[in-house]
Amino acid sequence: MRRGLESTIDDINRNKDLLESRHVEILKHLAEERAKMLRQEKAAHEHLLAEDKKYQARVTAILESNRKSANAVAGDNLEELDSNAGDGLSQDEVNGGSSRSDSRLGMITREDDNKAL
Repeated sequence: MRRGLESTIDDINRNKDLLESRHVEILKHLAEERAKMLRQEKAAHEHLLAEDKKYQARVTAILESNRKSANAVAGDNLEELDSNAGDGLSQDEVNGGSSRSDSRLGMITREDDNKAL
């Protein structure tokens, strides 16, 4: 009976050693997979940052180009306004009427002021 117990204990110990060995192998494998995934994550993140930097550069170039175009158009419009200044309305007409109507308004106002006195 003693030999049977010793044999059973030896079997249990071998089984335990085998399970521990498998457990260590699985942990090694998981550590390798984790390291691989971390490298992939880091590479993906670096790629994302590089792509974002390229996109920002493209957008900046587009916005700068649009700003230059807008400034050029605005400059052309200002030059056109300056060159057409003599062709349009007089300053009095732009302000709402001729100087004669302003003087009549002034007279009406003065007459109304005199009547009030």
